[in-house]
Amino acid sequence: MGKRRWFPSISFVREENTERSRIRIGFTASAAGIVASFLVLAIVVSLFAANLLGYFQLALPSVLMNGLTDKSQGTSLMVC
Repeated sequence: MGKRRWFPSISFVREENTERSRIRIGFTASAAGIVASFLVLAIVVSLFAANLLGYFQLALPSVLMNGLTDKSQGTSLMVC
């Protein structure tokens, strides 16, 4: 039986034909993508929190508001 690998998901780092700089670029790109994703998530959560705290309010279009009002009163948005 061969040698057991504890981290099989990173075994591609050990490839002989892969240049060290290409591996570094790949990991840097992955890290940058993760950081960018978390920054976008932080911005969305911050805007949501600011809206809940009353710092600003987004108004829905009147067509959507009228449709929601009609639906809550028992009528439908669809015209038959």
